[in-house]
Amino acid sequence: MLSLRYYNKKYGRIGHLLQDRFKSEPCNDSGYFIVLMRYIHQNPVKAGLAKTAEEYCYSSWGNDYLGLGDLHVCMTESVIRRYTLTELTAWVDMPMPERYGCIDIDERRVIPDIEIRDAVIKACGLRSIADFQLLTLERRKSVI
Repeated sequence: MLSLRYYNKKYGRIGHLLQDRFKSEPCNDSGYFIVLMRYIHQNPVKAGLAKTAEEYCYSSWGNDYLGLGDLHVCMTESVIRRYTLTELTAWVDMPMPERYGCIDIDERRVIPDIEIRDAVIKACGLRSIADFQLLTLERRKSVI
């Protein structure tokens, strides 16, 4: 069995395998709410699981907002009071740009020491990393 320590070292990752997989952030204005709604409901389409948001059987869009399925999980009343279903449908069906920047997954990666060493040597024009200690403190800080 592949150990987590080996996997993390090989792929330059940190933490457990599912660390930071799911994110949440506050939604404080209606414009951002619409962006999030489009983003969430278009994920299955973007992943190739359905041709439209309405067709994806596990989505709150078809089940809760449109009332098409038997599974009802989300409380949609407050949204429906603010926006018409026609407006919501137009927004959800409108394609989003490839990279939009909402709830982006920040994939943290551990940079191997050898890459850092090589970058420092190149940035300073040094022969070896040992020469880094000979630089002034200000120069070392600026490079780092």
